[in-house]
This record gives sequence, structure tokens and C-alpha cells, in this order.
Amino acid sequence: MTAPQLAARDAVRALPNAGWIGELPEGAVYGSLYAAPQGEREAAADRFADAGLPMHLDVILDRDAHGEPAHRGITIAELRACGARHPDSLLEVHLIVLTGAQHGAGPEFASRLRAEIAAVLEVAAAIGAQRAALPVDIASDAALTEAFRAAGGEVWTVLAPGDDPAPLRADATGALIMLIEPGTRDAARPELLDRIPRLAPNVQVGVDGGVDAAIARRAIALGAHHVVVGRALLDPEPPEAVRGEQP
Repeated sequence: MTAPQLAARDAVRALPNAGWIGELPEGAVYGSLYAAPQGEREAAADRFADAGLPMHLDVILDRDAHGEPAHRGITIAELRACGARHPDSLLEVHLIVLTGAQHGAGPEFASRLRAEIAAVLEVAAAIGAQRAALPVDIASDAALTEAFRAAGGEVWTVLAPGDDPAPLRADATGALIMLIEPGTRDAARPELLDRIPRLAPNVQVGVDGGVDAAIARRAIALGAHHVVVGRALLDPEPPEAVRGEQP
């Protein structure tokens, strides 16, 4: 049995909807832990690890009713737990700061938010995360990212649907192209895959947001380094749009 066949077999055992993974290069599919309900994330991480998949961890920061930073995605405690439970897995931390979190906020909240971002990156470094995918303004903040880089982590820039990919930093390690608005569960916009060939000659490219089997195949064919998949792997009976049957 060839390596791709073995990978497909292991994926199917752990994730029944994932037989198509064996068609793609090894390491080209990252499992999104945020796609699992909070109480089921430990089990989902085990399934991803059993399938031999790297893991993508969405840390989503918002502002609570008291004006403090609040976590809406993978928490710092879950980051630590995942790193401890799966020390040999490749981990990618994706930091999302919701638009409403900063709307109308004053300098005090901005300072607390910055401290929370620093704490997330500190934990990411401590668990040996391979990379941190960060919004444009944070990725370009050398003071915030210095320690994570020094620990050997890669800093990638997140390109939301409305972001212009042209000014991507010349020293950027990679770009994570979002097919949906970060922090949402909208339907993917496959036309945004056209950004891949524009960026891939210069930096590594990941693709995230509503990715199914069909989108994954196309993204890798266009030159993406990896894709992030959640619902299309974890849903017991994914809907037509998730099964890759869309045009």
C-alpha cells in the first residue's frame, strides 16, 4: 500500500468523510478545531491526530459587556491542552480580532487587547506552534511578534476577503487566504482562490473558510501549501455544499 493510500485509510478510520485526503500531498489538509463544538474539541483533536492531520486553531477575540477582551473561539486553556495532548502534531494558531471588538473602544481597551494578543502568542510559542496566522496590522507589528519568531514560529499574514493582497510584506513567510470573513461560518467564495497564483510564487499560501473537497483540490492545484477544513471532515452527514458537489 502506498503512502497516500495509507494516509487515506487512516483518515477514513478517524474521519469517515475524509477519504479524499489521500488524493492530496501529505500535510496539505489541516483540521480546524473550532469547527467542533466546545465540549467535543478534545475528541476532535484526537481524531485529527489519528488521521495524521496538522491542526488549525482559531483564537477569536471580542469585547465583552464589561469592556474586557473575551474569547469566542479556541481559548488559551484549550491551546495549552491541545499542545500538551498532541506534542507531535503540527499546530497553526489563527488569531482573529472581531471588527466589533475595537469599534468605539478607547485606548485602555486597546492596551488590554494588545496584552491578550501577546498572551496568545506566548502560549502559541510555548506549545511549539509551527505558525501564527495574524491580521495584517498584527503581523506587521514587530514588537508583538518578535518573541514568537524568536521561538522558531512562522508569522503568516491573514488576507480577509476585503483585504488587498498587493501590500503583503516583502519579508512575509506566508499568507492565509480567507474565503469567508474571519470568525463567521458563511459559505465559501471560491472566486477568491484566484489570489493563490498571484501570491504563491513569492510566499507559501494557505486557504481557510468553508473549504470542502472540491475547493481543497482546486486550491492545491493552484499552488496552495495547505487548506484548512473543518465541517467537511467532522459533520456526520455534510450537506451538498460541503461534500464538494458544488460547481
